[in-house]
Amino acid sequence: MVDQRNIGVALVLFYLLLFKPTVEQRLSSSIEFTALFELRSSLGLTSRDWPRKVDPCSSWNGIRCENGSVFGINISGFRRTTVGRQNPRFAVDSLVNFTHLVSFNASKFLLPGSIPDWFGRRLLTLQVLDLRSCNITGVIPSSIGNLSNLSILYLSDNRLTGAIPSSLGRLLSLSVLDLSNNLLAGSIPPGIGALSQLQILNLS
Repeated sequence: MVDQRNIGVALVLFYLLLFKPTVEQRLSSSIEFTALFELRSSLGLTSRDWPRKVDPCSSWNGIRCENGSVFGINISGFRRTTVGRQNPRFAVDSLVNFTHLVSFNASKFLLPGSIPDWFGRRLLTLQVLDLRSCNITGVIPSSIGNLSNLSILYLSDNRLTGAIPSSLGRLLSLSVLDLSNNLLAGSIPPGIGALSQLQILNLS
């Protein structure tokens, strides 16, 4: 029998490697530069984490770049500004401008609202999506099944409703699927059992 603890440790290490320190570089894309500031504004992030007058690739917490483009965004546990706390929303539309984005981690950052359908239509390079404990509501959009590169999907500890979309059975690279502690109902799609790369499954 495979030791689940060893699998978990290995996957965590893989996750951390996505955010390992890299050689200092500058963000070369003006489109991504503008998109980061739009994301900073829409989420109400503080200047402590994302200061204005420095290069995001070298100085912003949770931003990792490769070849001058953003490939990782991690806002897990960040604080919002006072204004941002007054009207928190799932406002991440500017993510569509990051065409090389591999990982988005917003765990423990409040994102009240639903996962937009365009997530599965525009963020096609994603390998890791971590939205644990974000106060997300609504259904899991079936378009998530289009994210063919996705290997880790955490949506646990939210208030998701409805059924588990059968399209998740198309995520053939998926190694972790955690939908635990939500309000999901209905049967488990048969395709989930055919995911040959799946090592951790939590639907509790």
